[in-house]
Amino acid sequence: HLYRYNKNKNINPPQPTFRCRTCTKTYSAVEMKKLLEQLLQTQHTRNDTDSPEMDGIFDSQPMLGEPTMTQILQELQTQRKRLDQHDNMFAEIQRLTEELDLAKKHIETLEETNRNLRLQLSHGQSNSQKEDNLDFPPLSPNNTKYVPPNSQDSKWAQPLRHHQQKPTPSATTQQRRLTAAARTFQLPSESHGFKYIYVPSRARQPTGQIRANLRRFGIDNGRILDIQYPARQTVSLLVHNDYADLLIEKLKIMDIHPINFDPFDPKNINDPKYESTSNENKQQLAKELHHKRAERSLQFIRAPVKYAVARAFHTYGWVSLEELKSILASRIPHRDD
Repeated sequence: HLYRYNKNKNINPPQPTFRCRTCTKTYSAVEMKKLLEQLLQTQHTRNDTDSPEMDGIFDSQPMLGEPTMTQILQELQTQRKRLDQHDNMFAEIQRLTEELDLAKKHIETLEETNRNLRLQLSHGQSNSQKEDNLDFPPLSPNNTKYVPPNSQDSKWAQPLRHHQQKPTPSATTQQRRLTAAARTFQLPSESHGFKYIYVPSRARQPTGQIRANLRRFGIDNGRILDIQYPARQTVSLLVHNDYADLLIEKLKIMDIHPINFDPFDPKNINDPKYESTSNENKQQLAKELHHKRAERSLQFIRAPVKYAVARAFHTYGWVSLEELKSILASRIPHRDD
């Protein structure tokens, strides 16, 4: 006779065990399942040749108070369903655990990126504020007290005193203004003219950012007349010939070396639609593009410098005589002309 003996807690989840009253042999739930499957295959009849160990295990009539075969089968089926459910739940828990680990790693990466960006932003703002303060001193705090327009304390009643409150320019700004004023009373040098200095560029940045970087290098942005991108990974700086050597020297200090760039080279035409075009047509197209860049430079440069630049461009053959006359015609006539 078999009866439910105890639970095997070493298995997850715990499973019942069964013991034979005759031979005191203990069977696990898996072994009991196999015995019952063999019993069902033989249609509940004994087969002595199949397994001698099954002699005397089962009786046709259960003892009083002992579970019947139907109850045992139901209990085994219930335990099997629970095992299947636990297996499914364990697989789902493993999948969710893996997704949670991936989500944690992604969150840590995003937090690290966020910290780096915030740090770069704070450094960039502090540096830009320090640099801008050199050319643009901070404004004086506004007076929140209401002053009537006709009062003696009004800034409109005493314009001279209000004018004296303007901040004094920095020493760098004063020196730059003095140098520019002195050039008005100097004869043009023998190397009078303008040229483009070409330097490599890893990425295409706004011209304002480029000027901010040049200011960090100690370069006077007032001497940089125009900035353009004539080709891929190439920046052109338009300067006077007298300032070209000083510009190159300051760039070399920062390990920035000018490159030999020919604006009329057909290799500069990288547009795929001109891939099958001949080199002669590409060279003509490169000349037209350089002509358009020269026109944009003249539109950007302010008077009276642009008139000198226009004459130089005409000498180089970059603008036509009609375009030069059109630019010079926009000049305001002097009373002595």
